[in-house]
Amino acid sequence: MLPRYLRSKALELTTTTMELSTHMLQCLCHKYILYRRFQNLRQEVINHIQDVQEKRATYKAQSLYVFLENINRQQRQRLQVWTDKQKDLEVKRRECLSSMVTMFPKVGPLPCYLLGNGAGPGPGNEPMGLWGVTGD
Repeated sequence: MLPRYLRSKALELTTTTMELSTHMLQCLCHKYILYRRFQNLRQEVINHIQDVQEKRATYKAQSLYVFLENINRQQRQRLQVWTDKQKDLEVKRRECLSSMVTMFPKVGPLPCYLLGNGAGPGPGNEPMGLWGVTGD
C-alpha cells in the first residue's frame, strides 16, 4: 500500500496539472476570441476605408488608416497579455510535471490489473488501449 502522504501528494500534483491544462485551454480560447474580434473590427474598418476611397474622401481615409494602425497596436498589446499568461501557466505545468517525475518513481510500479478494467488480476483483465479497448 502507498503511504498516505505520497498518495496525497500524487493526487495533489495530478489535480493541479489537470487544472493548469484546463486554464491553458481557457487562455487559448480567450486569446482566439479576442483575436477574432480584432480581425472583425479590422475588416470593418478596411471595408469602410474602401467605401470612403470610392467617394474620394481622402482626408477621411487617412484618419481611418491611423485608426487601423491603433487597432493593430492594441491587438498586439492585448494578445501579448494572453501569451504571457499562457507562458506562465506552462511554466507552472512543467514544474508540476517535473515534481511528478521525481515523485512517481517512489510510488513504484503499479500492478498490471490496476491499469486494466479494475476487476483484479486474472484472465481477460488486460490493460486498456488508447481508445478504451483491451489489447489482444
